[in-house]
Amino acid sequence: MIQIGDYVCLRHKVTSAWIHVESNRTKEGKLLVVGKETCFDEDAFTIIPESDKSRVHEVYYTMSQIAYIKEHIATLAKGDKISITKSKLALAGSNSKKANIAKKVIHVFYDLIRSCTISSEQNPFIREGIPITPRQTLLRELNVCHSTRCSLSLSFCFVLPTGNIA
Repeated sequence: MIQIGDYVCLRHKVTSAWIHVESNRTKEGKLLVVGKETCFDEDAFTIIPESDKSRVHEVYYTMSQIAYIKEHIATLAKGDKISITKSKLALAGSNSKKANIAKKVIHVFYDLIRSCTISSEQNPFIREGIPITPRQTLLRELNVCHSTRCSLSLSFCFVLPTGNIA
């Protein structure tokens, strides 16, 4: 018996394809659902009551933010190195795609840090406040800490941490 909060993978009855949600949204803002031969970890869906829609929106928003970090990691892993320090990004100019991705990643990091606590302090480097435990749990479940370590390691040390970067 499936209960609220359980994770499930969905398989199409006729084709036996696993239901997969593409990360790109359509022009109407809808998610593209396709069938795949292989079931991936991100294809797990959870059963939630109707009242938890805000949690679903939070998950989708966070996953869209994490996509920028993963894109940055992929760029760095290919050997396209760019420093994410503000002085280096200013020198790179606003027309550089790599610089724009790196700038977006910095803003994502700031937003992720600020979203973990309740505080009037906006500077993520000195921010202290009341922890938002469900938000911190969500970030752990989505492997944000590992993605962050990969991004920083590749940006500064050029050594890839062990484990899956995606």
